[in-house]
Amino acid sequence: MKCQQFIVQAKTIRTAYWGCVLAAIALLGLAFLPTTVVLAAQQQGLIPDALSGKEVLPYILLWVGGGARRWQGMLLILSLAVPALGIGSNILRIQTKTILDLNQNLKTFPDSPYTWIGITILNALCVLAIALRDGEIINLILNFYTAYLSSIGVPFIAYLLARANHDVFSPRSVRLALFAGAIASISTLGVTLVNPQSIQFGSSELTILLIGIGASSLTLLLTQLLAQVLTAFQIKVPHREEVS
Repeated sequence: MKCQQFIVQAKTIRTAYWGCVLAAIALLGLAFLPTTVVLAAQQQGLIPDALSGKEVLPYILLWVGGGARRWQGMLLILSLAVPALGIGSNILRIQTKTILDLNQNLKTFPDSPYTWIGITILNALCVLAIALRDGEIINLILNFYTAYLSSIGVPFIAYLLARANHDVFSPRSVRLALFAGAIASISTLGVTLVNPQSIQFGSSELTILLIGIGASSLTLLLTQLLAQVLTAFQIKVPHREEVS
């Protein structure tokens, strides 16, 4: 979700292809580095048994830097904030741009620089509130990805059917399905964050996915069925008048 924005901004198709190839090479070269470092430290007996999984890499960095009381160790720990800030800024950028793009069509907010600044600040405050909750960052990322996928899943399938020349659903039904899935998945995400006891099926991701896709599918089918009923009714009414 956060990487595709750079691909679509490529000026040529050749640039997009080479960007993907170079990124894949770099990722393959770096993917096994953390695992290799942890295994090497484990073989040397450097990792205490009391450490949890998320504390291993920071502990190794502190050990390499000479401890938490030396500037080298603190500098290595601060280096962990670089990718975290990168991911956070990318997600904030996506959120802000999505709201501004929707506003161009819906005209909900006035189109002015003050509106852009206000929406950006509001999104940043929401992200800060989530960060201060002090939860597992991996689970939080998975929950947000699940909410994103459950929002666009059904409309994306409808889009693929339309691309295959199977115009089964109307554009209005697809838009309503997108809004219903987004509202349901985001609401479920918020409820599971505030009240973990509301999680069903033993997984917050599965709960968000089922509710989001269920709401989107139900809205798509009902609105499409309602449109067909109204169309049939409009056809029958003039026909009866002509007969009389």
